[in-house]
Amino acid sequence: FPSLVLHYGGMDSLEAVGILERDTNGGVLITWLYPRVDNELQKVLTAHSCLAEEDAPETGQFLFSRYANTWHYVLTRSNEGNPRLPSVSSFGVFLIAKVFNPERYGALLRILWAVYAESGDASDVLQAYLSVFTRGEVDVKGLGSFRNEDYDDRRAFLVTSLKDIIRLFGVESIMLWHALLLKKRVVVYCDRPQDLVRFLRGLPLFVWHRQNWAILRPFVTNSPTELEELRASGVYAAGFIIPSVRNREDLFDILVDVPARTITVADHARGDFALGAYHREMAQFLVDSAAEEGDHLALIKGLTMKTRELLTNLDKWRVEGKGGKHVRTANGEFLSKHY
Repeated sequence: FPSLVLHYGGMDSLEAVGILERDTNGGVLITWLYPRVDNELQKVLTAHSCLAEEDAPETGQFLFSRYANTWHYVLTRSNEGNPRLPSVSSFGVFLIAKVFNPERYGALLRILWAVYAESGDASDVLQAYLSVFTRGEVDVKGLGSFRNEDYDDRRAFLVTSLKDIIRLFGVESIMLWHALLLKKRVVVYCDRPQDLVRFLRGLPLFVWHRQNWAILRPFVTNSPTELEELRASGVYAAGFIIPSVRNREDLFDILVDVPARTITVADHARGDFALGAYHREMAQFLVDSAAEEGDHLALIKGLTMKTRELLTNLDKWRVEGKGGKHVRTANGEFLSKHY
């Protein structure tokens, strides 16, 4: 097996690593993991590998999502013709981590996947994983190298362009800003898994002042385990590739259909989406800013400033009530949540 060149500097955001295999008969199983993963999360990881699907990934698929309090990243590829794993048609490697950074963990997974494909021995995967965990870097001669310091968590927030999202939905993008500001339940449908997770990761940019990517569930199946966790989280932006989710108003306040380029408000939430003059002004700002040349940083800055101005001016929508309590007027009803 190719030698490892080890370096110093730990990566304690990692919590676990494992391997999923699909055999030539179509059976799917987690064949190895370290140190441990609870049974519920194992079920989620198996579903998110997509190995059980009839059209299991042949050319490669990288997905990421969040379940409970951790992020998980799964890289799946075909293993056809590999003599070291003759009974395995496809396999995936997954990582459990505390933080959001698909570029960092995707790069590491590509190396771990190559290590297992090269040797067919999970102990070699463990060796590479532990060197990254304890030293922050690993160089697998002939297969690639990884350095934790090359990946900035803040940059990971900015990968999806907010301009692209706004251009896709035009003035209706104001509904996304409104829903995320009010901490509503957002469900996104898209028929392509990798397009889905890329779209989802950009939604928190609408409320950059919070910098809260923990609301994301970029990839969710219809398993009872995942849906129960989703409901328990209360506030979320969740992604589905299952068309029937478009009829599940019990799961969302607002539905985003990416292929159809439509945004739909659930009947029970219509009262919270009565938009006024301020929203029209903000919608025009979003559309105009998205049309400008350059990256989306100026747009994010401008949107953040406008949002902060709005929050600063909350007193304009308050009146004095009994006992000295502040009660919001009708004009400020849409700001009745804390943010």
